[in-house]
Amino acid sequence: MIVEISIIIIATFIVILVIGLLIVFFQIRRTAKELEKFLEMSRHQIAPLSHDVALIIHDGKQISESLKKQVNKLDSGVDAIKDVALSVKNFETVMEDRLKQPILDITTFIVTFAQIIQNFRIFFTRKERNSD
Repeated sequence: MIVEISIIIIATFIVILVIGLLIVFFQIRRTAKELEKFLEMSRHQIAPLSHDVALIIHDGKQISESLKKQVNKLDSGVDAIKDVALSVKNFETVMEDRLKQPILDITTFIVTFAQIIQNFRIFFTRKERNSD
C-alpha cells in the first residue's frame, strides 16, 4: 500500500510538473510572438528614423559651417572696430595736442582781461567814493 501511495504521489507531481511546463511553454510562445511583432514594428520604424537622423546630422554640419563663416566675418568686424577705435584715439590725441595750448592761452587772456576790468572797476568806484 505504501508503494501505491508513493506512485500516486509521484504521478501527481509529474502531472503538476507537466502542466506547469506546458503553462511556461505557452507563455514563452506568446512572449516570442510579441517579441516578433515588436521587432517587425521596430524594423519598419528604424528605416525612416535613421533617414531622419541622417538629415539632422547633415543639417547640423551645414549649421556648423555657417557658424564658422559667421565667426570669421565677426572677427573681421571686430578688427575693423578696433581700427576705428584706434583712429578715434589718435584723432583725439592729435586734437588735444593742437588745441590744448591755444585754449590755455585764450583762457589765460580771458582771466587776465577779467582781472583788469575788475581792477578798473574797483579803482573807479574808490575814486568816486573819495570825491564825494
